[in-house]
Amino acid sequence: MGRKVVILLFLVLVMGCILYIRHYKSEQDYNRKYYIKIDEASIEGNLKLWLNRDEGMDLNPNIFNLQRLGYSSTYMVLFTLGNNDYGNAQLIKGKNGKLRIKQASYGGLLTYDYQDIKTNKGRYYLVMGKNPNLIFDHIEVKVDYKKSYSFFVDVSGDEFFYHYENIPENQELDERTKIIYYDEDNKPFTDDQLRVIDFN
Repeated sequence: MGRKVVILLFLVLVMGCILYIRHYKSEQDYNRKYYIKIDEASIEGNLKLWLNRDEGMDLNPNIFNLQRLGYSSTYMVLFTLGNNDYGNAQLIKGKNGKLRIKQASYGGLLTYDYQDIKTNKGRYYLVMGKNPNLIFDHIEVKVDYKKSYSFFVDVSGDEFFYHYENIPENQELDERTKIIYYDEDNKPFTDDQLRVIDFN
């Protein structure tokens, strides 16, 4: 009887050790995935490594905005590159309180750009663009193909504007978002007026 108890205790101890080692290895793997601190310097350094992971790349991102989207685990950063390109990156916060980069993109910005962002706490729509010489007071962003769902953004004080809007989960989106620019008298700019504006 005593020998069976010893064998049983030994088996329980071995199983406990195996479970602990598996849990420890799983935690280490998780921490290797989520390792970026929530501060601009840490994010910027890791974003630089991420953007330059392909051989021959030499990009130096300069973050000008870090923002958590509502109560979600998603953080967004906006950055510039030395060649006047703009970019954004989506980071996800893990249960250890640190981040991992989910995606990043960059490119030249002619007038405006937009992005649909899905999070664990809803859906957000990022719009960013140029307001040369502060000629625009506010904009209306129409996101669906029927142009029936829209939101307004005050851009009166920004030569470069960006805005995150929480939109309905089931909202249909058009492939081409339409932006209507308004002056301070709430009068929309015509296509002819927009054509002569220098957005560079």
